[in-house]
Amino acid sequence: MDETIIDLIKGIKFSARLTDYYDELEHSHTFYEIVIITTGSITHVTGKNVSELTVGDGFLICPDIKHKYIRKDSCIHRDIMISEDIFKEACDYIDASLYSNLREKGFVRFKMSKNDVLSVEDMISTFFETSNKIDRNSYAKIISCSVIGHVFSYEKLGSYRSNEFKSKCLTSINENYNLPDALERIRKDLGYSEVYFCKKFRESFSETPTDYINSVRIQNASYLLVSSSYNINEICETVGFLSIPYFIKLFKRYYGTTPAAYRKTAKKAGSHITTV
Repeated sequence: MDETIIDLIKGIKFSARLTDYYDELEHSHTFYEIVIITTGSITHVTGKNVSELTVGDGFLICPDIKHKYIRKDSCIHRDIMISEDIFKEACDYIDASLYSNLREKGFVRFKMSKNDVLSVEDMISTFFETSNKIDRNSYAKIISCSVIGHVFSYEKLGSYRSNEFKSKCLTSINENYNLPDALERIRKDLGYSEVYFCKKFRESFSETPTDYINSVRIQNASYLLVSSSYNINEICETVGFLSIPYFIKLFKRYYGTTPAAYRKTAKKAGSHITTV
């Protein structure tokens, strides 16, 4: 049996592997599995649902859902395995109804950009290279929330298919929000002038692009405060802010308290994600 599967059976909360071998037998898991195609192509079958998957395609499959692959060409896919408690905690952090929605669906497809795939691979490499248990736990939580968050974002995009502008904005924000020049990158991605982009964004989202990007940054910062050992300066930089005073001011606007106080209160309340 694969060592990563044994990890989950032993009670380890998170594991990952790259798979490039024969896996055509129908099977199911006791854990949540997120699969991302990194090279080549493959056919995935679950029930009557047959999907042709290529690089960047991915899916989430819940426990006890039977599935299998059909290999016609060479293919390598990244398999991320997450236990029930970490999965639920990450879902609850992202959206109150996400866990129940994903459980009800059982199987969800999504698409990742090349940069998204590389970002996930970088995080997983860091996870396996880290020997410190506390840091390793933090990386496992961050990876879980990041990938599940991407599934959630892609699901939300489904309701915006008729609005091409909004879909492109959400995709670009997801890829660039943590960069200091995110707004300029997003505008250039869409190919609009600054004035027209800001006007059209406000019409579509009912807020300015700066406010929307900052809300995404603050939400991610709140997660890092309770799931990682990063200090306030590191979190500020990680989510894309250049000024710590500005970061603290915005955080207080959203949460009514400072990042340091938020972390202290959250830990006292035991709201952090279960230790891996």
